[in-house]
Amino acid sequence: MNYEVGQILVDNDGDERKILAVCGDLVAYSFCNEHSLLAGWKTKQKIEQMGWKLKEEPWVPKGGEVYWYVDGVGNVCGECWDNHETDAYLLRIGNCFRTESEAKAYRQWLIDHPYKPV
Repeated sequence: MNYEVGQILVDNDGDERKILAVCGDLVAYSFCNEHSLLAGWKTKQKIEQMGWKLKEEPWVPKGGEVYWYVDGVGNVCGECWDNHETDAYLLRIGNCFRTESEAKAYRQWLIDHPYKPV
């Protein structure tokens, strides 16, 4: 696993710790409630043995990169990311995917979970 300063580790209880430094095989991490205070150092091997995982960050397209979404009538569409407010809106609502197959899976989820007004 490649650890970098600023990444977030999540333990088995869901507590988050920020990586403060990496020195060879050693990783310095923060307390779970205060990301600026050093809690300790662990080897990369120990972190993995304890089941700590890197928190997955959501994918955000870069300028000019193609992303996929499901439009209002259920079509899967590809667009180039150009930082337009529509791009940002689709990303915020979780309708922005790296691949066409991910967008198709989301469309199927929408079909399987129809909106039911209260």
